[in-house]
Amino acid sequence: MGLVVAEGLILPATCPISVRSLLALSALRLPLNAVLMGSGPGSEGGPASGLCGWRLLTGRALLVAARVEVVALATTLACNVYLRLGCRRDKRLKPQGSERKCVKAD
Repeated sequence: MGLVVAEGLILPATCPISVRSLLALSALRLPLNAVLMGSGPGSEGGPASGLCGWRLLTGRALLVAARVEVVALATTLACNVYLRLGCRRDKRLKPQGSERKCVKAD
């Protein structure tokens, strides 16, 4: 549960990136997180190792890693929607030539 909160909620909310960038990052993080979770003490994978010493992935490790990435994607999407709606509201309420500018996350 701690990994879901830290990697899925806190990190995406404090360091917002675009959804496209997060999808690319998630494609890299999902298998790495699953390997790390599957190789820890008490894991179901046991001492069996796969290619180049990587532990064999278990279904539970893949499920937990996928859950982390889904929560991270939902958090990032919610933050991007919130920022976009806030910028639209500011543009409607403030007159032209305002000093505050909205920037697009890339």
